[in-house]
Amino acid sequence: MWPASEIAKEFGGGGHRNAAGFRVSPEHPLAGRGPVDDLMGTFDRANNRIPHLFMELGYNRVTDWMVHVWDGTGVGIGEAQEVISTQGEREEACQEAATQLQELLEEKEAEG
Repeated sequence: MWPASEIAKEFGGGGHRNAAGFRVSPEHPLAGRGPVDDLMGTFDRANNRIPHLFMELGYNRVTDWMVHVWDGTGVGIGEAQEVISTQGEREEACQEAATQLQELLEEKEAEG
């Protein structure tokens, strides 16, 4: 097992032994298509319709993957309403959040 921070450093990122991150361009081989990409695409579509959405996507060894989405429409960030919260294996958590985002988007579009 490799420390997460060592892997992240190889790609210009950083962090701690068990929690680290880095960014790559969409063209990078590591970026590939997958559940995170699908979630991000769905979030972008929803955010175009509901501009005060914000999302947190995270991972840790205890709780696995987590996705939280808040709607800050008409309120400050500290008062935003959590509209989506999923947790589990990466594919499961991201697919569930994408499905819930799509449903939220459809509701907003139906409202006009």
